Amino acid sequence: MTVLELHTELLDRLGDGDDVFAAERLKAKVLALTDGLASLNVDVDGGTLEERVQAILEPVGENADALLAVLLPIAEYAGPTAVDVLPRLLVHLARRTSLAEQQSSLPFLAATLVVGRIAWALAAYSLHCGRFGALTAAWRATLPSRYDERVPSPLLADSGLRHPDVFERHADKAYVDYRDWLGRRELIGERYALFAEELEDMFAEADVLLALRAAAATEWDIYSHGLNSATVRRLRPRLTDAREREGLARLFGVPNAELNRTLAEAYGRLKVDQRHWDRPPAQLIPEQP
Repeated sequence: MTVLELHTELLDRLGDGDDVFAAERLKAKVLALTDGLASLNVDVDGGTLEERVQAILEPVGENADALLAVLLPIAEYAGPTAVDVLPRLLVHLARRTSLAEQQSSLPFLAATLVVGRIAWALAAYSLHCGRFGALTAAWRATLPSRYDERVPSPLLADSGLRHPDVFERHADKAYVDYRDWLGRRELIGERYALFAEELEDMFAEADVLLALRAAAATEWDIYSHGLNSATVRRLRPRLTDAREREGLARLFGVPNAELNRTLAEAYGRLKVDQRHWDRPPAQLIPEQP
């Protein structure tokens, strides 16, 4: 079955309300991708580090595409039965990467990019369709911290996703890798034309949203490559849209009435490249006159 056929199948079954089928398909595609990550080989031709990383991950490309073809329809249309399996499946996937253990082998480090690509794609598409249930569920995924044995940490707040070791912890390289991977997908070009047209903007917003959520969940300052004045201008109207605001409140785990304060505190801990000319405003939420 091709990726596009798989996507059609998911849409048909979700149209019939078959969340169980969607959940089982999601499990199967995560397992296939995990098996692929376990067999990655470091023996690739020379070139730049980025070229070597792409060559290493090429064997799991089809499985990653298949997972995306299942995940996006679930994010937009599925109910709790399908959405609620996401946390444990993300944890299962992450255990085959450097997010779970500190290993220096290039395939193990490169595999972390697969989790980042999927997470940022989910966030970007959640923003595009204004539905945050799947992303909220994904934030429930936790792994034992590699740095603090006392408290499990949210998987999607792990600094290894935003600053992957395979790119020498350069967040800008990770951002470009995640964005460009998503933009090259046949599924996006063929089935998500509206999303494709605004992918650059949606991806920047997703990066900021994930940074805000990480800042709210941790004690760290968070760097956001997508944060600038234009991104903030696009995010602000979401805070006055009743449905999106309710979804964002659930994502951040706070009552609606506390969302502005939570976002303002998190925004204060976001960092940007000081060399950027398009600097973000001092406040996410403008003061009322």
